[in-house]
Amino acid sequence: MFSTKPTTANPTRLTLVRAAYRAFDEHSPLATEPTLPGYLADMGRPFGIRMRPDLFGAGHSHGEMAALLIEELDDGKPVDVLVLAQRMHDVRPGRATATFLGSRAPGAPLAFAVCDQGSASPFTALRMLDAYARSGVCARALLVIAEQATLHYEPITPTRLPDRHTAVALLLESSATARITVRQYVGDIPSIVEDDAVLLRGEPGLPLTGLWWELAAGLDKWAGRRVVLADYDPDVDLSSVATIDLREGD
Repeated sequence: MFSTKPTTANPTRLTLVRAAYRAFDEHSPLATEPTLPGYLADMGRPFGIRMRPDLFGAGHSHGEMAALLIEELDDGKPVDVLVLAQRMHDVRPGRATATFLGSRAPGAPLAFAVCDQGSASPFTALRMLDAYARSGVCARALLVIAEQATLHYEPITPTRLPDRHTAVALLLESSATARITVRQYVGDIPSIVEDDAVLLRGEPGLPLTGLWWELAAGLDKWAGRRVVLADYDPDVDLSSVATIDLREGD
């Protein structure tokens, strides 16, 4: 059980300090489990969902991808909260992936997932982490963003699949000056005017991780600057804008 308290006037906020990112060309062992075809067929049969038997054996686990990035960012200091952001389910639906990742992070943090919001999921996760920081119960956090490129059944509605299996992990720490601000809107994204800011937009081939991949890749060169991430997901008709003040490099 985890207990917290109402948000107070705590001036401490979180900002991004380190990041790890990786693409995975191979498929994970979890995608070859002999029980997977039957499990998915049983889940989809009541809804008339057709399986793709030609794809069994392909796909990657969000947990297996993210665990490697958490290990890369592990500096021995405890993490208070871990959030896994997903646009689509893992290659093996039904796994408690966030709980598994919490067991792999230092400090055994509170861990949960944000999903069913399309590419807005990481932005919502950042808003929640900021609320935890302002309440005074979170000084260090991990945001994990993962997507895998294989869907073993025909989706009921058109679905944008990524080009490859990728994951990004962001380590956030408390800061009295630098901060993260997230705004979300129903409808297409409004015009964004930010003076002297780096404006990022994701690539179509990685509908969830692409934007955050670009952020992680440019983290060192943008130290001390303001970065604005903007995304609109037409599937859920939701726009998201995150402004991140990056602190100076150590």
